[in-house]
Amino acid sequence: MRHPLLALLLVLALAVPAAAQLVAQRTSGSISTSGTDCTTATNCVSIADVYRTRDGAFDLSGTFTGTAQFEGSVDGTTWRSLTVTPLAGGAAVTSATAAGAFTYAAALVGVRVRASALASGTITVTIIAR
Repeated sequence: MRHPLLALLLVLALAVPAAAQLVAQRTSGSISTSGTDCTTATNCVSIADVYRTRDGAFDLSGTFTGTAQFEGSVDGTTWRSLTVTPLAGGAAVTSATAAGAFTYAAALVGVRVRASALASGTITVTIIAR
């Protein structure tokens, strides 16, 4: 082989496990109803399969009166409160009653924003998992 170092680098690059390669995923949508779960599509915006991710962000916008819950799942079935940090600073929270950007650091199978109470308006949600 004329370039043994190049061949070695190629072999090493191909040997990196797929799980070590992070994949960014993004989704957006609107929440216009509330509920205790996501059986009604307009209750939630979610990324159900965020494999190979380690953290992410939520952005809530729009004019609304209600409460948006941040939730995560480690098995894709059971959803629990997810602690997020406001990008603007302040204490960590598990829900929001106003627009804002929030970050989280956790290896999860799924993440979502669910309206547990929504009296009026629409919550526009963008989720990025990476």
